[in-house]
Amino acid sequence: MKKEPKKVFILENGSYREITYAQFCQNRDADETYKDKHWFIRLHGILMEVSETDYKVFYKERRRQKYLKERSMENNDISIDMFEDNGGGIQSHFFKEKDNIPSQVESKLMYEALYEALSILPDDEEALIRKLFFEELTERNAAEKYGVSQAAINKRKARILKKLKKILEN
Repeated sequence: MKKEPKKVFILENGSYREITYAQFCQNRDADETYKDKHWFIRLHGILMEVSETDYKVFYKERRRQKYLKERSMENNDISIDMFEDNGGGIQSHFFKEKDNIPSQVESKLMYEALYEALSILPDDEEALIRKLFFEELTERNAAEKYGVSQAAINKRKARILKKLKKILEN
């Protein structure tokens, strides 16, 4: 592991128990099959044991997000997916203090165009995009909320983003 985690949580009888990283290493080193029986994900400096299914889903989604971000960067896309909220909200991606005035004006125009494009969408489509990108609702949670499959939400999101792109291009 790159950096020692702050905390380690292991599953015991369906509940979590905190152990030290040294204890974790000791358990792992004492049993050659430990890695085959236990699955851990790293979240915000914490190492947490999860089921094998949860482990695979977590890292599959992480790889997918990395791929999408790289593809967007290669194509110079401006996508809502690219915006990760760092505390300043979506505006912080458009407005940077070090930018010169023309860049700030251009950024403000892009920001306004995005919100104008969102307002053109039908209410249900705008609501879904806002939930997924601004309220950070996962596709899986949205699927549960709307009573459809995660794949249906993903397709709907892709269709709406395509529509947004066309609106922004005009």
